[in-house]
Amino acid sequence: MLSSAQDYFPGEPGRAEHIWQATLGPDAVVFVNHPVCLSQKRAYQPNYWRGNGVLPRVAQWKDLLIALYRLPDDDWLGYTHAHFPIAALDEYALREGWAFARKGEGYLALKASQGFTLVKSGNSAYASCAPSVRRTYGFAR
Repeated sequence: MLSSAQDYFPGEPGRAEHIWQATLGPDAVVFVNHPVCLSQKRAYQPNYWRGNGVLPRVAQWKDLLIALYRLPDDDWLGYTHAHFPIAALDEYALREGWAFARKGEGYLALKASQGFTLVKSGNSAYASCAPSVRRTYGFAR
């Protein structure tokens, strides 16, 4: 299932919005956000996983979604990142700026303008890909 809030105040500051997600299974949920801090505490909104510092421009047509993140030049973290829980996926690959995933008969591909790196340490280890700076394109089936 691919779902989104299309064109929801793009470029405006966010708070706790969850703008889009691809659901391939109960635990296989992929989404991208623009963190404004490294904290995961609910007191900070937006934080590392919840909400967006700047809301993306989103368009969706059936199983294709385009989310464009225009980050300010002075953004101190300067990236978006993807929740990409590899333990919940049957297969995954990171290649040439793309992140691919399969769960059962569901497939997903994300494209990032500056590629992906799998986070291998910390609280988000093996469930996060970063950075996906400025532009992320998604396709799910």
